[in-house]
Amino acid sequence: MKRGVLVLSIALSLVGAEAQIVFTLGPNPDDTGGLREDNEVPAALFSPARGGSGDFGIPEITYDSGTRTLSFNAGFGQWGVGYAADLSGNYLNGGIYEGSQSAASVTAPLVHQFTTGADGEVALQPGNPSGLSSSGTIEGSVVLTPAQESLLLANSLFVNLFSDANPTFSSVGEIRGQLLAPVPEPQTCALLSGLALIGFAAYRRVKAVFAATKR
Repeated sequence: MKRGVLVLSIALSLVGAEAQIVFTLGPNPDDTGGLREDNEVPAALFSPARGGSGDFGIPEITYDSGTRTLSFNAGFGQWGVGYAADLSGNYLNGGIYEGSQSAASVTAPLVHQFTTGADGEVALQPGNPSGLSSSGTIEGSVVLTPAQESLLLANSLFVNLFSDANPTFSSVGEIRGQLLAPVPEPQTCALLSGLALIGFAAYRRVKAVFAATKR
């Protein structure tokens, strides 16, 4: 993972300040949405609920490295959205948190809490036959600090959603997904590494010439 983060950082420096990176939610072993109960730490009580991004007309999650703006888009639940199943109870709250895939859900520092209400980032789907507010979409953005940007590029931020179905789902979370950066292909790693070496050699050459002219 460290090599991937290094290559991603090199790529950002090479393409300039306007780089857009697409992130996914995971891990996602069976392609049923990257927001899942088995991503919780400790793993939540069984929940069929699923959510994710980039599916069912939901835009992808993107990061603008020039402005350090993370634009998050996600959906959760089946009713009016399309994932496998709704939350087990009413949506309570959710947000983006600091932590690796093994970090405990309940103690993770909060980066951004999703807002609700008429102009909020969470739009709950009306008319659910279950009578619950258990499916919806999330759309918003947050400007990260340099430290939070480093965590994002190291796959150490995650999304966690809570429901009122039981004490575990309301305190630990019901479904969670790690924000995962794209993994460069091996040939891309080699290309970027080569470009970095060329750039470093050029820098050393210019530095040596400049030092010689001052003698």
